[in-house]
Amino acid sequence: PKIKETLPKKKDYTNGSFSIKYDEEFLHNITLNYNGSLTKFDCPSGKKQICYFNVNLSEHNNDTINYYFEASDMFFKTVQRKPIAVKVDTVVPEITKLNFTVDRRRVEFDVEISEEVDLMYYDLNSTRPRWISLCRNCDSYNKKKSFRTGEHNLIIMASDKASNFDQEMISFFI
Repeated sequence: PKIKETLPKKKDYTNGSFSIKYDEEFLHNITLNYNGSLTKFDCPSGKKQICYFNVNLSEHNNDTINYYFEASDMFFKTVQRKPIAVKVDTVVPEITKLNFTVDRRRVEFDVEISEEVDLMYYDLNSTRPRWISLCRNCDSYNKKKSFRTGEHNLIIMASDKASNFDQEMISFFI
């Protein structure tokens, strides 16, 4: 087996999600080793394959753990990646306050979040819907944004470094 990439990367965060990208025509199994281990026998064989692992790391929240993958083929050849240190964050951020005030074309947002996050919104009524950043690494946001006239249905999302997130929906008319 040939291991191409593993995620998360060194010094990144994880909430218990891991993945491995590999090439192996005759795959037997893949094992994720962390402060425990999990072996999967149902990962696909072939080139440029990806296998996903989700484990409960809540007892390791705020710790740094080492993980590595082992991939074995049907001929008992095993390859192993060297251990990678990652930080564990299993706590989901919470949008604790979400107020907004419409003043003509401007909307003033007053948002508070339980931890530092990337705060963004997605306007479902936009002609080109996409995620738009409000702030990065913030635990509050109090600013005005301009919007086009018409109806707006926003998904407000707060996402932390481990991809844990909270979402709220708001609607207004300009």
